[in-house]
Amino acid sequence: MTGDGTGNDGARERLARQVADILGEASVTLETLPPGSSRGAMRVLSAGGQPIAFLRIELGEKADGGASADSRPLAEEIALVRHAHALGFPVPRVFGLLENASVAVMELAGGTARPDAAEAETVGPEYMGHIARLHQISPARFGLPTAATVTEAITEDLDAWVADGRRGGVMGLPVIHLAERILRAYLPQSDAPPAMLHGDVGAGNFMVADGRISAILDWELAHAGDVHEDLAWLWIRGAHTPFGAPEQRIAEYETAAGQRLDPERLAWHVAFVTFKSVVSLQRRMHAPGDDPGLLLIQIAVLTYETLLCAALARILGQRLALLDEVPVEAVDAETQLLRLTEMLAPPATRESEILMAHLRTNAAQRAWRDRRLAEDARALLGVPADELPALIGHAPPERFGALLAVLGAAAGRRCQALPNAERRVRRAFSIGLGQA
Repeated sequence: MTGDGTGNDGARERLARQVADILGEASVTLETLPPGSSRGAMRVLSAGGQPIAFLRIELGEKADGGASADSRPLAEEIALVRHAHALGFPVPRVFGLLENASVAVMELAGGTARPDAAEAETVGPEYMGHIARLHQISPARFGLPTAATVTEAITEDLDAWVADGRRGGVMGLPVIHLAERILRAYLPQSDAPPAMLHGDVGAGNFMVADGRISAILDWELAHAGDVHEDLAWLWIRGAHTPFGAPEQRIAEYETAAGQRLDPERLAWHVAFVTFKSVVSLQRRMHAPGDDPGLLLIQIAVLTYETLLCAALARILGQRLALLDEVPVEAVDAETQLLRLTEMLAPPATRESEILMAHLRTNAAQRAWRDRRLAEDARALLGVPADELPALIGHAPPERFGALLAVLGAAAGRRCQALPNAERRVRRAFSIGLGQA
């Protein structure tokens, strides 16, 4: 199966008949939904046009042929959902697997994945209670392999993401390379056994209906590890999807779990999950083929690279001056051509308008960015800018702070060429991300 998981019209019709049989319906219609994070998705409509189920679809291997650290086979994810259901967690029921386990027919969860501010405060304690309870269950009960200690589990996870980045050809990117070195140098040390993690905690990954949590979704990143990671995901997801104050949600978690979190370990995991996001996003940016979501990916890349630098600075105990400079723009041949393009072929959609504005602004600010990067590299590190990639690979830990100051400032300047990304970063700062 390819594309949206149906391959062609004949395959789609065959799949619809199989789904109808599982649901006991005379016939159903399959409605393609916008792509989510890493799975295809379709909604199942009854003969009368009413939504009655949901399809989660295996999209297959990545374009470069490698496995990915940010997903697992669909059959394994569905097994986790079934375990969660048996343990009493609010998860969608699984009606069946089809097409050699590449399509799951699931209950359509009711409610909204975007609770408003009042709803967030109502369901916050309940949701954090579910996460606290999950952490108290052995990963073995979910059928997951488990390292002996939290530190071993974190190390294995970091190694997997680095290997994923190498397969995707992105580990040589300066911000990612420096992040790996800092994360390894400050790896949390704990001999405690790993906990069961959801792996992507936060708004957008659960449903709210009638003031209650109706479903916890997206278990594809579940694994054994450090409980602080799930709370770090809660925080970083708040940069783009509000779920109240992260400090309040964390306090609710601590009450439910009966234990306090370690602020330093939480800060490390905020950097780690942001690193995961950047690796995954850059891998998509560098993958061959056409991706209709590239504009959203670019917004996210500029956002999370800047936030990654801020999170790494927190580990090092420093504070970066990000987004503080006033960009300097210049008109050159490239910007003139982009303006002419817009005049001859005005953007037809909001997305194309945002993209053209970004390309024009990015080109106009390039000379300023290059000049400031060269000035920073010379002033803080005593090297020309083109020597930064090599320096990252062999610099001693005492130079991490200066390297991060240079790369963080550069990431912030790139972010300023796209207002959508800059707004997300400023929102993240407003909820405490990146504050030393």
